[in-house]
Amino acid sequence: MTGDFSGTNSFRLGLDASWELDLFGGVKRSLRQPMQTCRRPQESYRDVLVSLLAEVALNYIEVRSYQSQLSVAEANLKSQEETYNITKWRYQAGLTTGLDMENADKNLEQTRSQIPSLKSSLEQAKKQDCSPFRQ
Repeated sequence: MTGDFSGTNSFRLGLDASWELDLFGGVKRSLRQPMQTCRRPQESYRDVLVSLLAEVALNYIEVRSYQSQLSVAEANLKSQEETYNITKWRYQAGLTTGLDMENADKNLEQTRSQIPSLKSSLEQAKKQDCSPFRQ
């Protein structure tokens, strides 16, 4: 064998390390920024989801309210029809005046006129758009 063989291996390792004192948190903030950037779409999604759920809840409450009002109005209508019929029979028997008859008729027609409006409002509430992106 020719050549110089010393029997040792020589490795050269270069480490270049530097650091600075982060008194005001600038480096820490710069490291957090990419994580916050990744979280922004997720937070936006959550915001939209919360808005959507709130709209759905409000629409549900509105629908249930109109259903309840309609139910009460229909029950009142039946009661006032009975009252009108009783008042009419009493008027025909001479036990009451024409004013009582007019009042019973007025109450009946007033309640009857509320029902179509309540039905219309109920249908509108059922069809209401819950999209948070509506204009």
